[in-house]
Amino acid sequence: MKLLKKLLNKHALLICIALYATILYIIGIGCPIRAFFGVPCPTCGMTRAIIKLFSLDIFGAFECHLLFPLAIIALIILIYAKKPFLGSKKREKYFWTVIIIAFLLYYILRLIFVRNSIFYIDTYNSMLLQLINTIRGVVE
Repeated sequence: MKLLKKLLNKHALLICIALYATILYIIGIGCPIRAFFGVPCPTCGMTRAIIKLFSLDIFGAFECHLLFPLAIIALIILIYAKKPFLGSKKREKYFWTVIIIAFLLYYILRLIFVRNSIFYIDTYNSMLLQLINTIRGVVE
């Protein structure tokens, strides 16, 4: 029983992420950030990349999101590594800062240069714009 509890504590984050993604998929939202704001998030394509990786389509996984291996490594470190995992909190802070900067730079480059069926901006159909238009209609 103690081992089961320890395993559930370690894997609770993964279980929550999987349940959350499944619920969003079932109700047809996909990415909540894109649905609400109409713009993709920095991890846009990550779920597709993981699915393609499980299908052994490595090149397809990299096409969906170039940094998916970095996300997998970061998640494994976050869940399983003893703290501080690089020997000091300062090194750990630098590590996470580099990870975040890498994702943000990749995100900005994708926003500027990439237009495809996965990564696109569609603010016209966003929930936020629909909400604003509904409020305008009620106020007027």
